[in-house]
Amino acid sequence: MEIRLLIEKDIDEMAKLYVKSWRATYNGIIPAKILDTITVEKFNPIWKNYITKDNNGIFGAFEGDIFLGFGAFTPDKNMESTLYLDSLHMKDEYKGKGIGTKIINQLKDYAREKGYKGISVSVMCGNDRAKNLYTKLGAIHLNYYTGYEIQCEKLYWEL
Repeated sequence: MEIRLLIEKDIDEMAKLYVKSWRATYNGIIPAKILDTITVEKFNPIWKNYITKDNNGIFGAFEGDIFLGFGAFTPDKNMESTLYLDSLHMKDEYKGKGIGTKIINQLKDYAREKGYKGISVSVMCGNDRAKNLYTKLGAIHLNYYTGYEIQCEKLYWEL
């Protein structure tokens, strides 16, 4: 398996996974009126623009030419010297195979190389699978807040 930074030509497939994963993961957690706004047409250009910004990136996992999943990151606007894991999604058939762990470990290495002191991530309450992964990998609780009309929890890895 290879983990590499995505480039513009990778974004079409990545945006499709993002939308599919959001709709499946957050169905019953986020109000339908919000989920209905998560479309490929809306998010494809958002993600293409995302990777052009300084210090943003998306690590993609590939097995040969097969795209398995991704982790997107950006500097945390609220925490100094911290990268924010903006989004982490795997194709259904590759969940539970350690790919998310490998992407997070790649992000930790990248953050250290760039001089960051930590990585933060937000989890919507009810997304237990994600929270369990993050805490298993050593993330600690920072605080709760409201996002997308539901309670979210911010977690942190010190590097």
